[in-house]
Amino acid sequence: MNPQREERLEKIRKQIEYYFDDINLYKDRFLKSFHEEAVGRWIPIDILLTFKHLRELTTSRAEVIDALRYRSELVEVSFDDDCVRRNPQKPEGNHDEVLKDYKRRSVYIGGFPLDTTFDELKVYLEMYGNVPSFVTRRDGETQQFRGSIFATFETEQLAQQFLANPTAGIYGGHFLERKMQLDYEKYGRRRYAHI
Repeated sequence: MNPQREERLEKIRKQIEYYFDDINLYKDRFLKSFHEEAVGRWIPIDILLTFKHLRELTTSRAEVIDALRYRSELVEVSFDDDCVRRNPQKPEGNHDEVLKDYKRRSVYIGGFPLDTTFDELKVYLEMYGNVPSFVTRRDGETQQFRGSIFATFETEQLAQQFLANPTAGIYGGHFLERKMQLDYEKYGRRRYAHI
């Protein structure tokens, strides 16, 4: 198989696995409700192809099937190739435990230029380890990127290594503020307690 196609299928697999990851299923109300109500928890591939980030990678059902069928341990394809679901052998975790684990692996990173794109953030994070998900922080009214994100690393150790890496603190000539999400939340609560 050609390397570009292999790389493309890998990106598709990662994006779909992100949708079915514990923390995304916990946060994404639409997908969670659809997932819980669907018979056998099967979700039509055509529904996933309407999701923005997947649609930017592919509009092809065949590519989704190729990306998942022999490559994913988390998501499986139905026999008729119409639907996907989270592998029943990889059940969702307890929501309270999932949230605690998520916060232990998550890092606040602020100071990005406001015109930084989602893909640019993704490339930056990939340089420092496996980051299954990240959330861009946006203004409530305008939806303008606020220059900061919460990035969830695969392990707490990877998150700590990221914080300890001095080169990770600079992006495009801008110095970044970085701290564990739990520390950021403690600081924020103290900082705004008087308001």
